[in-house]
Amino acid sequence: MARGAIPVDTSFPDMLLWAAAVFAIKITLMHALQVRSRLMTGDNKSSRQAHWVEDESIPDVFLKAFQVMFVTFAGPVLDINRLGGAQQNAAENELFFLALGSLLSAHGSVPANGADIVKYYVYSRLVHAATFVFKAPQPARALAWASGMACMMVLAAAALGY
Repeated sequence: MARGAIPVDTSFPDMLLWAAAVFAIKITLMHALQVRSRLMTGDNKSSRQAHWVEDESIPDVFLKAFQVMFVTFAGPVLDINRLGGAQQNAAENELFFLALGSLLSAHGSVPANGADIVKYYVYSRLVHAATFVFKAPQPARALAWASGMACMMVLAAAALGY
């Protein structure tokens, strides 16, 4: 696979590697956006299982540095709970897809259209995250989610020998 390229015609393992890289960038970006929104609003409690006391006592010099680093002086404040929900949804779905795909690849049971399935899954998950975070009207998010789940079921069926 060419450096920096979006895969067009490549192998299943290459597509899985590309998918893992895209998902790593996506989750890192969502975490950064959540930190940015927390810095802009001062809300350190939303979308957390617990309140971390140490977050309230960060020295001013570090707080100011983070505010500059995360460009908190311009742009919209994104919904912290929606960002957290998108991150949780990614953890509940994308890791299973990557694990299933990796095991299929190792076992040699890849469906003929496996590389395309991975590509469609990645695109559906990117659309799902965007529609989730930016509150797109339904059925946009539902369709993105359903198409991703259909891709996962194709790989699951291949793993079961169908």
